[in-house]
Amino acid sequence: MTNEDLIGTWSLVSFELTADGRETIYPFGAGARGYINYTPGGYVFVAIMAAARTPFAGGDQLGGTLEEKASASDTFLGYCGRYVLHADRIEHDIEISSFPNWCGKRHLRTLDASGGKLCLSTPPIKVRSVEYIARMIWERSGT
Repeated sequence: MTNEDLIGTWSLVSFELTADGRETIYPFGAGARGYINYTPGGYVFVAIMAAARTPFAGGDQLGGTLEEKASASDTFLGYCGRYVLHADRIEHDIEISSFPNWCGKRHLRTLDASGGKLCLSTPPIKVRSVEYIARMIWERSGT
């Protein structure tokens, strides 16, 4: 894949986690929604959320109960930063993230662009004390 092939906006088709000897799980549900955008200037922007999120009862984005805030955090992932494309992998240098531990980190993704879709897979990552490989499949949604 070339940088020109990558640039633009892609819509999330699926986001799954798999581990050896365990079933596949969908961290934001089977109907998760999201976008990833690669810019010509070398930036990546990612937003993924559960399809059904519970609104805050009070409607105040800086308010809400601890339970509402926890639910909002558990059902959304967003990050952005720079990217470097290689032949079969891509590096995301994360500058801003909804998960603070990712800020300042480099994330490697293997890349497969076949059948008009973009598949990004992680090396093993720890989720709830289990090592999973995350796989996100995207389809072109615009430029």
